[in-house]
Amino acid sequence: IGEERVLVLGAGAAGLGIIRQLRAAMQAEGAGDAPRIAALDSRGLIVDDTRLDAYKQELAMPAARAADMGLVPGRRTLADVVERFQPTVLIGSSGQANAFGEDVVRSMASHCERPVILPLSNPTTQCEAQPQDLYDWTDGRALVASGSPFADVDHAGRRYRVGQGNNAFIFPGVGMSTLVAGAHAVGDGAFSIAARTLAQSLTDAELAEGLLYPPISRLREVSREVMVAILGSTEDGGHGLDGADIEARLAASCWEPEYVEYLPG
Repeated sequence: IGEERVLVLGAGAAGLGIIRQLRAAMQAEGAGDAPRIAALDSRGLIVDDTRLDAYKQELAMPAARAADMGLVPGRRTLADVVERFQPTVLIGSSGQANAFGEDVVRSMASHCERPVILPLSNPTTQCEAQPQDLYDWTDGRALVASGSPFADVDHAGRRYRVGQGNNAFIFPGVGMSTLVAGAHAVGDGAFSIAARTLAQSLTDAELAEGLLYPPISRLREVSREVMVAILGSTEDGGHGLDGADIEARLAASCWEPEYVEYLPG
């Protein structure tokens, strides 16, 4: 992840949270202070040479770095940033329908062999791009996941399943681990552990089908993996419990729904 260049369109709570997690992951990989992440709001690239809301200051690119790439005032649109920053990952959290247009996607694909494109806004009507278009415009090279559910995509004789980047894969495991451990706070580290566990939960078969997230049908299974990982981790955000203690606590806390079957008289 330290070699990736990430562009996030959307500077609200979702975009801020995404960037904080990405920065932590990049620093853990030794990326240092390189300009690996850029953020855009409705006015374009966020740079520290403009007046910004307090929370956007941590999203801002230093003006000198922006200038080195030719991203000067008046040249900071999404298309400009894709051309000059040359992202390998494009994330949408803007709520702007079809913001990732054909020109932007083709520009990204021209300098990146396997562009990762994640239009995460929902509902479907506000998604930044349609998965079918993303595969078509990149000749099937894109790695795609969306925030809304989409049907499978057919391109050049191959069928791709579109993973849904839903926070439902994260919050149940984080919340339950907090309750089971009797913790009084949840730190950013817990979400980092959860994200890595989620990524590792994908099977080879799912990856071969184009999925970047597990199917929603595996939500309960993945939630348990996230829960166990957080409970057992000794890093920041984990609770450092041993395996036997974890299983005992989960056995006492988890349950399966059972429904009585009623037949008409």
